[in-house]
Amino acid sequence: HTPLAGGLFVSEIVLGALTIDFLAPLLVASCAGYFTMGLFHEPAPIYQLQQEVSLAGNQHVLWCVLLGALASLVASFWLLILKKSRRYLNGKRQWLPVRLTAAGVLVGAIAIFYPGVKERLARLSGGSYYVAFTSVGNGKNIITSLIHYEFDAARAAVLLFLKIFTVAIVFGVGTVGGALTPSLTIGSVCGFLFSAALTQLGVPGDHAIAYSLVGMAAFFTTAANAPITSLVLVVEFTMAGQMMFPLIIGVLVSYGMARLTKAQSMYHDSLAFGPRSTFD
Repeated sequence: HTPLAGGLFVSEIVLGALTIDFLAPLLVASCAGYFTMGLFHEPAPIYQLQQEVSLAGNQHVLWCVLLGALASLVASFWLLILKKSRRYLNGKRQWLPVRLTAAGVLVGAIAIFYPGVKERLARLSGGSYYVAFTSVGNGKNIITSLIHYEFDAARAAVLLFLKIFTVAIVFGVGTVGGALTPSLTIGSVCGFLFSAALTQLGVPGDHAIAYSLVGMAAFFTTAANAPITSLVLVVEFTMAGQMMFPLIIGVLVSYGMARLTKAQSMYHDSLAFGPRSTFD
């Protein structure tokens, strides 16, 4: 449900340029996707916020700056883990079935034995129910649980570790899959833990959801080297337009940190060394 961010994703990450020559046809495609989506169901945001989310006050500007820097550093560390895991776990091709089997057993064991990883029903404000699998899957249910206040800081920290660990393992052994949703999940949990730390320090206010969104955008900015896509993606996910300027602060700081640390995008290897188009 992010047609505009989808077009920006292709332009900023795949094509590497935000020019009108690229954006015009991509935005036409985005509009076509939006109207097609509306033909089949209501194009509501993926993450329905139960309350209006905002960060008012100058002190939150400073906290957004700090969160943007911290999220960028965590993203750089995560990118390093992914790179090391691919180097040391992705060995000879003939061992690929064994590696994939081992990764599947590992993730399955975590899903079975970790107490939070089990099917459960949670009631939403509208009276409907959804099924949550916490540390497996694409991470949507983790983010949904965060914005509905179903996790405490301790549980969020465990999920953060498990998500980083399992993604590194399955990527390292050679699986094919996206890194976008895991990066959004890790970023949102980082923001949630940042909010919990501020609460412990005595910072007033109900800011867990707001900082989760800022953390999500800031983390993805460094992980994907795509500040504009990160900003629009989070806004379209939630339709929380009042969070625009806190998100911009986090994204800009994260992008600056990524430039200082020379962090390479998680898509760098695929774009630089992957298969080329037949039209190139």
